[in-house]
Amino acid sequence: MKPKETLFSSRVLLFFGIVIFIIIYYKTPFIFFQQDEIFGFGLFIRNGWRVVLSGLGSNTVVHFVPLTMSISYLIYKVFGMNYWIYNLVGMSFHLVNGILVYQIAKRIFKEKASAIITALVFISSNVASELIMWPVISINSIALIFSLIAWLVVIDENFLRYFRGYIRGILISLLFLLALFSVEYSAGLILFIPIVILLKEEISVKAKMKLIIPFVITGFSYLILRFISVLSNQGLVNGVNRGTLFPARVFNLVMQYSGQLFLGQSLLLSFSKFFTKIFYPLNTSDAFVENNVYLVVAIIAGLVLVIVSYLMYLKMKRINNLLSKHFLSIFLLILFSSLPFLLIPGQAGNFSIFSSRYMYFGLAGMAFYYGFIYYFAKRAKTTIVYVVSSLLIFLVVASGAISNFRKSEQLYVIGKTRINILQTISKSVLELPPKVVFYTESNAPYYGLPDSEKVMPFQSGFGQTLLIFLTQKNQLPKDFYPGDYLWDITSQGYEKFDGRGFGYFRDFNLLKETVKKYNIPEKSVFAFSWSSKNNSLENISDKIRQDLK
Repeated sequence: MKPKETLFSSRVLLFFGIVIFIIIYYKTPFIFFQQDEIFGFGLFIRNGWRVVLSGLGSNTVVHFVPLTMSISYLIYKVFGMNYWIYNLVGMSFHLVNGILVYQIAKRIFKEKASAIITALVFISSNVASELIMWPVISINSIALIFSLIAWLVVIDENFLRYFRGYIRGILISLLFLLALFSVEYSAGLILFIPIVILLKEEISVKAKMKLIIPFVITGFSYLILRFISVLSNQGLVNGVNRGTLFPARVFNLVMQYSGQLFLGQSLLLSFSKFFTKIFYPLNTSDAFVENNVYLVVAIIAGLVLVIVSYLMYLKMKRINNLLSKHFLSIFLLILFSSLPFLLIPGQAGNFSIFSSRYMYFGLAGMAFYYGFIYYFAKRAKTTIVYVVSSLLIFLVVASGAISNFRKSEQLYVIGKTRINILQTISKSVLELPPKVVFYTESNAPYYGLPDSEKVMPFQSGFGQTLLIFLTQKNQLPKDFYPGDYLWDITSQGYEKFDGRGFGYFRDFNLLKETVKKYNIPEKSVFAFSWSSKNNSLENISDKIRQDLK
């Protein structure tokens, strides 16, 4: 059936995509580091280049991402804690992923309009906003670059056509390893890539085996080398067992992931609160909603999505068998993207809400999903199907773009506040004394803390943030970095190593005791007062030094 005239030309859609990208992310380069990232800089200082191999040979399930660690550490060594460098690199990776999504979609749909729609959904979605807008974490998006290139190599024989037979299979395997060495939640490829190869119609079974055999050998080798220590210690399944039968855990995780991917955390929370008021009117606390009801709602949403997708697949199979296989593969990509999170050990795996930085691979699958809806809607028998589908996709793109813009603005504002605080303190303390102590007063609690816990507007311990930020050039003994020292948001304390001391306090009496105990000179105490109303920081060092006498 001849497709209907599209509402927008390919050029208009492409221009629209560029404008959306600029509008959404124009402030992203100026977003400051988040709490986990500050902790990571402490690892860089303490371990040096050894940080690249951290996690290798561990007898528990931990991160081993040497490629992204290498990139992050190299940027740190060259540019220090210049957040805009990390942001620009991460944004560049995201943009490259958008281009690769377009290239794959163009090969699948054989037309530009559906390919551009797919890329638009990908770059505008807020599903993975946390990954894109956290400076250091955004480097992880390079994993999808390797994955999408591997996908291109599989589906397009003319792409890198000089690699043939087993050599092409080895290339796919190397790209897979690079993705895994960038971030482990790309491990869903271990199932996705062989299925895409098997679904190919234009090559023989022998040619398929030449692609699959190197990949399977590589995959098993990685799993053995990566988890042999875990297996010898406690067994992989036992290491991640949380009291739920493994098949049930797989089912719940896959459905939970899929449901949140398509409906989004905010909408699912709204549904969860609605059902809680109906079925649990006496227990409507946020903790109960998020840890119990949300999980059930997300699983049900995921199950409905699977059923609808299966019916769509059967319908597509009658219309275009080749495209139906591509649809099956992209939906399996979504499902497989959830499986790596089975390996999260202990209580850390008992979560109901996925952090958005974990859904980047699923986002790629979701973008293609909407691309398929648009493609087949254009070829529907009735115009209303095309109009409704186009409206749905417009709402998906618009809502994602608006949400990303707001999140970017929010992170930019709080980041600007944090930068100003750190720079003000840095200018006031040109050189750290051998024994240095910082003291702060604040008139407001943050991040859900009670009124009695008035802290600085930082999501992790302000003491550790000061420690890492102020000692970039004049580093302290490595025993200070990073660990739990001053990491918790309410933490206070003083430590001394190799003749150097560093401390941070919010309690004046505790500060006074510490100064006396360690014989710290009053001039080595620096104090600041934060006003949330005026959004300003005042140097009160002279006053506090007088009070210490």
